[in-house]
Amino acid sequence: MLGDPKECRAHAKQCWALASDVENQVLKASLTDLAQKWARLAADLTQRLLDSFGDSNLMVQPQLDTVHSATRTRSVPLSDDA
Repeated sequence: MLGDPKECRAHAKQCWALASDVENQVLKASLTDLAQKWARLAADLTQRLLDSFGDSNLMVQPQLDTVHSATRTRSVPLSDDA
């Protein structure tokens, strides 16, 4: 059974939110990396779901973002639509 891409996107959002609140650069990098992995997993699961419904011509790209500095703020690029 496949996982739920929506749950994976929610985990990614949570990791990005936590990363934006921490000042420790090692922790920020770890949380950002984890968020990217959740986003990739969501994209992979979505692609598998599309493939299982016969929509193999559609390709899903993960929406990845990185935190470049401690002062940088950004919005989370993932939506709960899909």
